[in-house]
Amino acid sequence: MCHAMLLGFCLTACSGGNPPVEPEALTPLVAFMASAAPAATAQLDDPVFGSGIVVTQEEAFVSASSEDCRRATVVAGGREAEMLVICRSAPEQPWKMMPRIMESTRP
Repeated sequence: MCHAMLLGFCLTACSGGNPPVEPEALTPLVAFMASAAPAATAQLDDPVFGSGIVVTQEEAFVSASSEDCRRATVVAGGREAEMLVICRSAPEQPWKMMPRIMESTRP
């Protein structure tokens, strides 16, 4: 019993006392962007952008800070096109949405 408690204490101390963090689930939009080939298009529902959005995958690129990045255009509600970029610093790292840039399709 004493050895088990000591082992538990050591494991907790070695891990910094914090339980391992589960990777965040990808939204449907980020999942599409992470896996789609250039020029692929999908219509999907996303909790951030709404339902029935149209996503067109653009070319992948390497950022100035050497991150692997993917770019896509999103049209929501048929009115506004928005360029989105996701990046990750290494293949085992999660994809992160970069700050958004709005492009209007209105004249």
